[in-house]
Formats: sequence, C-alpha cells, structure tokens
Amino acid sequence: MEEHHCCFYSKMLSRFSISSFMLSLVIALVVRVRYVMYQCGKPFPKGASRSFTTLIVLGSGGHTAEMLSLLSVLRMDRFTPRFYIAAATDNMSLHKARSFEDSLADKPAVKEDSLQFTQIYRSREVGQSYVTSVWTTILATVHALWLMIRIRPQVCGKPFPKGASRSFTTLIVLGSGGHTAEMLSLLSVLRMDRFTPRFYIAAATDNMSLHKARSFEDSLADKPAVKEDSLQFTQIYRSREVGQSYVTSVWTTILATVHALWLMIRIRPQVILCNGPGTCIPLCVIAFLFKVVGIRWSSIFYVESVARVKKLSLSGLLLYRLRLADQFFVQWPQLQNKYPRAHYVGCLM
Repeated sequence: MEEHHCCFYSKMLSRFSISSFMLSLVIALVVRVRYVMYQCGKPFPKGASRSFTTLIVLGSGGHTAEMLSLLSVLRMDRFTPRFYIAAATDNMSLHKARSFEDSLADKPAVKEDSLQFTQIYRSREVGQSYVTSVWTTILATVHALWLMIRIRPQVCGKPFPKGASRSFTTLIVLGSGGHTAEMLSLLSVLRMDRFTPRFYIAAATDNMSLHKARSFEDSLADKPAVKEDSLQFTQIYRSREVGQSYVTSVWTTILATVHALWLMIRIRPQVILCNGPGTCIPLCVIAFLFKVVGIRWSSIFYVESVARVKKLSLSGLLLYRLRLADQFFVQWPQLQNKYPRAHYVGCLM
C-alpha cells in the first residue's frame, strides 16, 4: 500500500513539474512576443547616417510593381545591403528587381554581396489542397527560418533619443593590465553629466582599479554636483583567476555569475561600458538575457583595447561572435576589415 502511494505521488510530482515547465515556457514566450512587438514600433534614430540591411519581399499580381515604385522614392544608400525575395514559382519578380537595380543611374558603388536575389518556397500554391499544403507550409517555414538566420535584416533597437537631456545609469567595467587606464582615458572625453549615476566595477582581487577610478572622479574639476549614490565603486568575483585550474574554476564561475546577476538586478544599468577584462562577460551575458525577456534594455558599448592590433581579445571575440554588444569599436583599421560588424573611428584612448 505504501509503495502504491509513493508511485502515485511520484507520478503527480512528475506531471506537476512538466506542467510548471510548460507554463513557464508559455509565459516566457508571451513576454518575449510583447517585448518584440513593443520594440518593432521604435523608429530608427532621426538623422542616423548608417545604412540598414534590408529584406524586400516581392510577389506576383502587381505586388512587385508597387514595391519597386515605393523603392524608387527612397534613399537607396540608406538601405544596403538589399536582399530581394520572391516565391520559387514566381519567374518575373526577381527579373524586374534586377532591371530596377540596373536602372538606378545615381546608385552608389555596389560592394560584393550588397545585392542578392533569392527565391523562397511558397506555403500554398493557388488551388492547392489544404491536406497537401501542410507539408509545403512546414518546408516554407524551415526555409524562411534559414533565410532569416543567414540574412539577419536590420531591426529597430532602442536608440537613445537624439538631443535627449536626461542622463543614463551607467555601469563601467574596469580591469587590470591596462584596461582601467584605457577606460578612464575614454571617460575623460565623454560628457559625464549624461552618464550618471555611475557604477564602477572591478574584480575582487584587483586592488588598484577602483582606487584609480576614485582619483579620476576627484580630478573632474567641472563635474556637476554629485548626488548621494550617484557614484558607487563595487567589486565582483572573478570567474577564473590567472593560472587557476579549469576544475576549480567551475565553482568560481557559478559564484561569479550569481554575483553578477545580483549586481545587474540591483543596478539595472542603461549603459554598460567595457573594454576587455574578463569580468565583463557575465555582466554582458546577463544584460543580454534581460533584453530577451524584457526586464531591462542595457546598451552595451564594447571598445577593444588599443593593444589589440591583429586579433580580438577573448572577451571581445565572445561578445562579437555572440552578438552581445550593441556597439563594438576597434581602434585599428585592419581589425575592422577582419571583423566587419565592428566600428573603426580612429584611436579612442
């Protein structure tokens, strides 16, 4: 009898766990959908000069003609590279798009891969039965997913309003080995009244960085009146010390991640400035996850160290490959050529 009760409770617990997981998944999905819907209403920053990766969907029955008519009145240099997509059974739309591009007398120099013409499977052809359209719909959805991953058309982020006078809660990540000196050099040319309150963070074993940050703040002769808690200096656990074994670093990594999570919840920064120390990785990962679930939009600005001439640091490579940083800057032109999504604006430090 007792064994029967144990089996019953075990089954109930299993069902409850599965139900809880599914409910959590649905809630997370709903939150994400609402967040994306909110973000999609954000316009591009007024006066922005950069171009945007653009996906242009064409179609038969007059849709292509109307789309090309719309494109003819746009500033095409703002929408590049351009990816034209039409149904696999539409034999005319991409031909018309090619003719349209050839007819642009004043178009800028077209780089390799700045114009692409692609066909996509249709979910359902005209007159196709609904039974057979199930398979074609699945095929079309998989194909569309692959195209979106490959093209990654530009989406609206959450840019700072141009000319806004308000300040932004800023998290500044410091580090040994020259990172702190470079970061303070960068801060010295910024409008510090726009980045307040400021939270300086350094590794728990770094005894010099926060001291330098305090000295830097004291040296700002024209700084505005500092309110209570507008400057804070905090230490964070390191994921792995130099020379530490990978086995023992598992525990320290978990501890550092939990600590970083607590700091991000407490600070909730709008701006994160970092330039390479490993302590920035858990903070940036958590900031990115907060964006995904809509908790907080923290704009991550990563500036690669001036010492990195030919290749990125490990921290920079992770942020670049995982696309965690909103803006990624390098200080050497050859790095920008190697990593095209990075911005090169000369020496920042």
